[in-house]
Amino acid sequence: MTAVGTIAVGSGTVLGTGAFDVTSSNSNSQLSIVTGGDDANLDIVPGSEISGVTMGDDVVENPDSSLDYFDSNGNIVFDKLTIDDLPIAVVNNPGQGMVNIQVAVAAGTPASSIDFDDIIAIQNNESSQNYEVGFTYSGYGSVVGTVVRGEEISKNVAHDVFVFETSGGEQISPDGSDGSSAKNLVQVDSGNHQLVNLQVSADNSTLVGAFGDANNGPYAGAGDFSDSDGNGTHEPLITEVTAGANEV
Repeated sequence: MTAVGTIAVGSGTVLGTGAFDVTSSNSNSQLSIVTGGDDANLDIVPGSEISGVTMGDDVVENPDSSLDYFDSNGNIVFDKLTIDDLPIAVVNNPGQGMVNIQVAVAAGTPASSIDFDDIIAIQNNESSQNYEVGFTYSGYGSVVGTVVRGEEISKNVAHDVFVFETSGGEQISPDGSDGSSAKNLVQVDSGNHQLVNLQVSADNSTLVGAFGDANNGPYAGAGDFSDSDGNGTHEPLITEVTAGANEV
């Protein structure tokens, strides 16, 4: 088994004309980002917190430890996952206007086989201020920027594998090699929300060339995903995500 990617997202602080800043990372999780939120009254929450919304079939919210691949805090225990458990995304709301997400997907899995729809929602709590919002990537796993089996795992690859998009299919996360800007921004009007899907394309040809295709056929070990016993481990691609907002 191989799994790719573990991410989380929180909102940044709006600074005047739309600049934003990641305030800090939670020392208990390499992926949690603490929101500033003083200037932009925006919350990032699990999509299920919006009335009438059901998140994608592969999303689990606030899991307990009844399954051995979740710990007592509801985090994924990656070395206890099997192929049959994947794909899976865990989402929870720790408060402070942010959401934590963990994702495990077998390398080689096409986006059409993964349902992380409506995984989060951007909630605009302002009474009279609209915002344009997009996601940037400010942290990457150690494999990004390296060459594995002759394949360069670049930021472009990471941006292609993990894509935040609107329900209409508009990409609002980075593309290309620049993680500091979103491809598009989505307008979230005052008092309203915007649902966001997470598209994961783990069948990216560079990724599969580097680590093999764990999604098809029995797993026999693939590059650095395999430990000495032939078990799969996980390789994070994106480790920090921030939502930035411009006043409209």
